[in-house]
Amino acid sequence: MKQLENVEVIEKDTAKFVTQLSKPNEKVEWFVAGKKVEPSDKYEIESHDLDYTLIIHDCGFQDDLAEVSLTIGDQKTTGQLTVLGNLSESTFRHYSMTYMYVDKSDTLMLLLFYQLIVLCCFA
Repeated sequence: MKQLENVEVIEKDTAKFVTQLSKPNEKVEWFVAGKKVEPSDKYEIESHDLDYTLIIHDCGFQDDLAEVSLTIGDQKTTGQLTVLGNLSESTFRHYSMTYMYVDKSDTLMLLLFYQLIVLCCFA
């Protein structure tokens, strides 16, 4: 069984955990934060040949740092799901418009620099 890799997504994005098994059509069980996962709007479970995939839609902070695992018999593989925050569009507009009301060029440069840092960290 191939080890699950850790996955990092931005809030509201989709996370995908993939592993490969040595035989197709194995009976597997997926778990998130210790709870068995069943197919739903939130979770998709797929298997194609030797690839087994768990897709988690609309990730939120309730999933933050959740352990995701797949078990088959007595074998288990785990990975971590980390959900990063996301600036809302209105917050982005606020930071984009702030510099228009500043009349000192050194303060303007500081605000533009801050805006660049915010964009780089949350892009």
